[in-house]
Amino acid sequence: MNAFANNSVLILSVVAAGTLHIFIPIHWVAFVSEGKRRNMSSSRVLFYSTFSACVHVSSTSFLAVLGFVAGRGTVDIAGRYANIVTALLLCLLAVWIMWSRNRPAHEHKVASRTMWGITFAAGLHPSIEVAVLFMSFPSVDAAVAGWFFYAVSVLLVQAVLVTASLRLAELSLTWMVKRGKLITSVVLLAVAVYVVTGGHSG
Repeated sequence: MNAFANNSVLILSVVAAGTLHIFIPIHWVAFVSEGKRRNMSSSRVLFYSTFSACVHVSSTSFLAVLGFVAGRGTVDIAGRYANIVTALLLCLLAVWIMWSRNRPAHEHKVASRTMWGITFAAGLHPSIEVAVLFMSFPSVDAAVAGWFFYAVSVLLVQAVLVTASLRLAELSLTWMVKRGKLITSVVLLAVAVYVVTGGHSG
């Protein structure tokens, strides 16, 4: 647990960004809507959404590994300026996310109307913000701890959203997309400040 204690800010930022990303409708609304249209059982819909969440975590993890390697490479190349480079990238991504929230709503509509089509369309829509955050992690132990908490939180949040939508009236949380992007931007900017002020050991 030392990795968590020493890098709690980075780990919690990854968890926050990852769970907020799951509120994008394709990650849960698409499963509920199509499941109800096909009169599927709740357990079957939950199976597809959970499988999709695993694919999503895997695709994001691949990018996160690249992000972590890039972060370590930046340290080797830029030396004491590495934190500034990483913070700049985080700020640029935050600005892009804030800009995108003002564009016309885009909910990643899925062309395929099959459950497997929705499953892979959602699963192969990785969280870029999480991958970039992994550039800030100072060690493999910290990155592994961050990945673990990220993966668990994503699986739990998606399961709760899908289950609640199936058992109750379909949740109307599309407002979370814009609010989620705003909060994600704030998280990225906060981590940028944390990194550039030496809040972690690079």
